[in-house]
Amino acid sequence: MKKPDVVQWGKDNGEGMVVYYQTTRGTDIFGLAIPNIYSSEDWDLGPTWCYLIVAEKTTLVDTGRFGNFQILRSLLQSIGKDLSDIDRIVITHSHEDHDGNLAEIYAAAQAELWAHANYLPMIAYHPAIKDNASHPEMPGSCRLCIMPQSFYKNCLEYQLQRSSLKITWAIEDNCISTDGEFRFVFTPGHSADSMCIIVENEVIF
Repeated sequence: MKKPDVVQWGKDNGEGMVVYYQTTRGTDIFGLAIPNIYSSEDWDLGPTWCYLIVAEKTTLVDTGRFGNFQILRSLLQSIGKDLSDIDRIVITHSHEDHDGNLAEIYAAAQAELWAHANYLPMIAYHPAIKDNASHPEMPGSCRLCIMPQSFYKNCLEYQLQRSSLKITWAIEDNCISTDGEFRFVFTPGHSADSMCIIVENEVIF
């Protein structure tokens, strides 16, 4: 089995690491390890991996935890890329450690935004729904949040920013991108909009 190469080592927990893999067809894929410290350094979840796929169009898969915009940008620059090189952003699901920097990156890159069709109700607010949710004031992905108040207050700005985003392409199960590069498989469970991305029948995110 072909293994990725380490371009840059990071911290002991993996933060700041960059790995590289080239597919059989010659598509370059970079893994970028974004910090995923939640609220304090006592709760270290390890990094969130975002991926840059460099093909005819350059695609960023996920954007990392909110507050790490500059870190992601610096990791891109370490491989000779910048936000302006990104043609599209694909979000695997609506959790803050995966779409936290989306609003900032989307604005800076002026890229297309792809996500599962369920992503829109997950980022939208639903004040008319009366379902005894623990946090009815939150968007769909956070209405049932079980975290203490000290945690969810940290992401209010992030939730507000992403709620106004528009999806360029709402992905359905088992569909293939128009350029044939990606196939998408709907995998709900972790969240209602979770999906996997298959690249050239060789790499899966």
